Amino acid sequence: MALLEMTYFSKELRKTTRMNVILPEDPQGKLKTLWLLHGWSEDSSAWQRFSGIERFVERRDIAVIMPDGALSFYNDMAHGPAYFTHITKELPQMVAKMFGLSTAREDNFIAGLSMGGYGSLKLGLSCPEQYAGIGCFSASNFVAGFSNPDSSLRMKDPLWLGWMDNIFGEEFNHLMGSRQDVYYLADQILAAGKPCPKVYHCIGTEDGGYQSALETKAFFESKEGNPFDYKYEEGPGLHDWHFWDAHIASCLKHFGLL
Repeated sequence: MALLEMTYFSKELRKTTRMNVILPEDPQGKLKTLWLLHGWSEDSSAWQRFSGIERFVERRDIAVIMPDGALSFYNDMAHGPAYFTHITKELPQMVAKMFGLSTAREDNFIAGLSMGGYGSLKLGLSCPEQYAGIGCFSASNFVAGFSNPDSSLRMKDPLWLGWMDNIFGEEFNHLMGSRQDVYYLADQILAAGKPCPKVYHCIGTEDGGYQSALETKAFFESKEGNPFDYKYEEGPGLHDWHFWDAHIASCLKHFGLL
């Protein structure tokens, strides 16, 4: 496998940014693309540094794109760059031109951990015509917790509240039922009869977000006929790379990539 650590200028972000890319050196067929989103305190190098993702895709016709999402919750920020548009629109066109990667739905999958797990749900369910599968590691419909003053997900730290204002602005006061709400996005797909991406969801039982993840699990499992082909896994584990690395293969298998 070939590893590229790229610095490039994004017109959508209006700044220079980075991404890591894994490409097979001797592909035997059409490449599938796995988009991997990092967590809150990390950057585009996190999956490459802390997981075995290169080992899992070795000798397979899979390209891995690991973009930088900053502290954005993968949103077009109220007071900041447009990361949602960058990752769902600008980057797919860029990697298609640069590396010949397919933009077809059946060839693209998106996954992430923590902030990136929520981001993968939001991006994947906002653009169901673009992704065939969604992987959510140690995350949930975080905005449901943000909307609840008593939730452990809603912090009182002024710095955190400032970040939320930068990301969501006034929308932070009415997140449920908005474009930020994973449940709303999923229901919109079903109501419109659009194709449903597969969803893989996992979390450690000692993770601080475990109860919130169970609520998201209950939502998807309430849908008659399991239209999202929802698969949930849990087990002993914290909010860390030991747990995430141990579940990469399960996610790829659910996508049909292993």
